[in-house]
Amino acid sequence: MKKYVYFLLVSTFVFASCGGNNEEKPESASIDTSAKVDTSSGPVDEVVDFKFHVYLANIPSPFETIYELSRVKAPFDKKLINSLENESKYITSSKKALNYGVYGVDLAYLATNEQFKELPKYFKTTRNIANSLNTAESFDKVVGKRMESNWENKDTITRLMDEAFEATDAYLSNNQRQLIAIQILTGGWVESQNILFSVMKDVEKNVKYENIYKILNEQRFHLKSITELLMKYDNKAELKTLIAKMSALNEEFQKTNNETMVEKNKLAELSAKISEIRTMIIN
Repeated sequence: MKKYVYFLLVSTFVFASCGGNNEEKPESASIDTSAKVDTSSGPVDEVVDFKFHVYLANIPSPFETIYELSRVKAPFDKKLINSLENESKYITSSKKALNYGVYGVDLAYLATNEQFKELPKYFKTTRNIANSLNTAESFDKVVGKRMESNWENKDTITRLMDEAFEATDAYLSNNQRQLIAIQILTGGWVESQNILFSVMKDVEKNVKYENIYKILNEQRFHLKSITELLMKYDNKAELKTLIAKMSALNEEFQKTNNETMVEKNKLAELSAKISEIRTMIIN
């Protein structure tokens, strides 16, 4: 799991391609193909494109954060994932891209906590959004049917996603997909951190969660990178409020260190700010 947006672009198809314990499978015939929106971002900004790929290479996948929570057996909380009923709210390309990121992380959160009955429904919603962003074909061609017998084989899923990274890079480099990719990254980061901070804000520091504390502390570096990318689009009216809130969160994060981050009051404060941004994204 090296690069998050790549994970998102293939994870939806990964989950769709797997049967899994004979649970309900998503019905492709019921996928909405009529709600496509204008996804163009304008001419590619070479500076932003360079920074995006540099930052992307250094920002761990939110899937890693979600996996780490499951590894230490952190309690699963279904209330932390976005409601499927919200899908109909997402009409603009900005809302769709941000929530494609959100739902992608939710798929990972459900999968790592073995909530397999919920996966087909969340897959359907995520792929509906991917289709309306004109990204469905890019990951449909990557994995093919190789996942059909590997629904619960995490090693195979990881390997196939690794193989898909190079193939999906062409999509991310497209000069009409730069802003979309950044918004997907932003939505996914916010969702993963909302889950992480919501779970950890009431947890006492101990050896069991040592690696989680490290992940918490590292987020100030990743948030700074994401905020810098978003700032390149501060002329977009639909992003002004999001950018302002992400910038304010970044300023607050930069005041933290490994000691202050694990103080309950600081975790709660940051958790509240992340939750506010997340609420704005999903509503």
